[in-house]
Amino acid sequence: MFFALVLSAFSAYCNESSLQEGYVCCEDSPCEGHCIEYNGTNNKIVGKCVGDTPYQLCYKGKIFPVTMIMFCVPTIVFWIFACITDTNVPLCTWISNIGINICIAAIVQSSICLVMVPVAAAAIAFLSLGSSLFIAFYILVRVSPCAGGPECCTNSMSNLTKESHAMNRARSNNNCCECCSCCSYCKSGTYDPIQAEEEVCCGLTEEKIENTYDCVRFLRDVRAPRVSREELQSIMEENASIPATPKAIGIAFHKKDDGYSIDKREFEPINYSTWQENGNLDQIQNQKVIYCCYPRYVYNENMRLEIERALTAAANKVKEASQYYSSYDVFEVSGMTRRAYYGDSATFNTFPKTLYRILYEILLLIGYNGISDFFWNRNTQRIIFESVKEVSMDGSLRARFGERDQTCTENINEEAAKGDTLIDTLV
Repeated sequence: MFFALVLSAFSAYCNESSLQEGYVCCEDSPCEGHCIEYNGTNNKIVGKCVGDTPYQLCYKGKIFPVTMIMFCVPTIVFWIFACITDTNVPLCTWISNIGINICIAAIVQSSICLVMVPVAAAAIAFLSLGSSLFIAFYILVRVSPCAGGPECCTNSMSNLTKESHAMNRARSNNNCCECCSCCSYCKSGTYDPIQAEEEVCCGLTEEKIENTYDCVRFLRDVRAPRVSREELQSIMEENASIPATPKAIGIAFHKKDDGYSIDKREFEPINYSTWQENGNLDQIQNQKVIYCCYPRYVYNENMRLEIERALTAAANKVKEASQYYSSYDVFEVSGMTRRAYYGDSATFNTFPKTLYRILYEILLLIGYNGISDFFWNRNTQRIIFESVKEVSMDGSLRARFGERDQTCTENINEEAAKGDTLIDTLV
């Protein structure tokens, strides 16, 4: 009798009823698991009974790493497939997909947990952080700052960089070059068109940007015209042989809180005597081809006086419009086709259609567009033609001002004939 009284003194009670082992009292009711207290209406402390499994998974947050890994598995698997099959999908696509996968996993799992455990601190934290990072990732992917802007952007990154540099130089009279891409830096020395570097910015070439940093490359591809093999060959010849038409641009602008606003823009042609195409010309070697062209000019030293004349003339045309004005040279691409694709395949027939592009936007939203990009680029030859048009004030180069580089065209035709023979042999 004595021992029974002792045990009863140490027994737990809930609403005058003893509790079994593993139970706690929650809101005057037995609870198998844990009682979580939180502020209810009118700041009244209330309790909610939560089982041990939801408590460990949601309240303690142990489920979140597992969910994140599960959401990332499809992306990681196709990333591995892309590496094994040497399929060209931009690196930033895979990285951004994994980031979005993790954010979506945090949002979905947090929402489920908050239904079961309304005051789960881990779920609230993951929901808040996941939502913020998701918005940041999605905006970063769509804006594509490292690839020259959104997929609808038609300006060359090189020219945007020069314009930014010209504005900074005119405003502050220093030698600061602010790159328009994801990095910004200052370097000594003014921009010299004669000694222009091959890199667009921050040591990045157009090819590096195309294959590594362009997260919306697919959207740029499907906006391009689809052509036949003969039409693509003609485009390649045209881009290589079309004469250089360099220009100087004068800009007058004023400062704004968020940057600059152009008040006036004028052009002045840069004259020359002869020119030639020095870019490396790849040939069509596949039944699926995506073609991209990035033009740039190389000025001989004897062009310096003419460039300075054109820059001065362009600046004089706009200097009355604002106290801030400057000028820079541009790569005129009139008549050049920047992108095109050729081939007859299920992906090339289906992916450019409107319904699939809507589906692609959904895949982009949830971080699985890299899987679509894998199939789009599978067994596809990607030709990136960096057109290098050298110009000179003397007669040392192959083509005269306004004339086509016929020697370059002849070389393309010879190589194309060899490529046709090779393809016929393989078929």
